[in-house]
Amino acid sequence: MANYRIKVEVLNDNMERLEQLECGMDVEGFVILANVNNESAMSCIMNMRRKDIADAIHGDRPIVEAALLSQMLSHLEEKDDE
Repeated sequence: MANYRIKVEVLNDNMERLEQLECGMDVEGFVILANVNNESAMSCIMNMRRKDIADAIHGDRPIVEAALLSQMLSHLEEKDDE
């Protein structure tokens, strides 16, 4: 039995509908990354290890590129603090 059921409801008629997500997905663990508004973003990780996340994003080019960019930005911030 899964740990969670994730459902996404489309609120803006101009957005693409994802039938599988509207019906719901039963999952053991999940990661949610979202733009909450123009000023902030939200992330939530439930029952997923780093390796689980790496396996899930492997081969998804935009996500892998974003992870690499995030790592570079963190490195630049560390240099600014020195």
